[in-house]
Formats: sequence, structure tokens, C-alpha cells
Amino acid sequence: MNPVISKGDQVIVDLSKTQIEDGSLYLIHKDGGFWIRRIFREFRNIKLVTESKYLQPITLSPDDLSLVGKVVWIGHRL
Repeated sequence: MNPVISKGDQVIVDLSKTQIEDGSLYLIHKDGGFWIRRIFREFRNIKLVTESKYLQPITLSPDDLSLVGKVVWIGHRL
């Protein structure tokens, strides 16, 4: 699977959208860093998924991360 976001791409994040919509991309603050991941609800936990074949999905408690906002636009140079 090709990545949705490539090196050098720009994203717009809607900071008002912090309610999870399964399968959508979100900017997440965790462990002092920022990640963009596709999010799915799993029972009482949240599953963070990336399109990278080298990274495994991570399942966390909602208390272990902070949703910054939903990615609403991705742009790149032609």
C-alpha cells in the first residue's frame, strides 16, 4: 500500500475536530512528539494504524494520547 502522506507533503489539521471517526487521519501528540495516524476504536481502546509496512499498529488507552485534530487536507508538489 502506498503511503497517503509522503515526505515533503503539507497537511491542514482542523483543531476543532477531536471526536474520533473510525478510519480517519488525526494528528496525535504522544511521548513529546507528533504523529499522523489512522485511528480506529477497538472496544475501550484506540488503535493507531500507519500505511507503512514497517510499522505495526499500536493499541492504546484513550488516556495515553492527545488528539490534536483531524487531518482534512494533504497537498504535494507535482
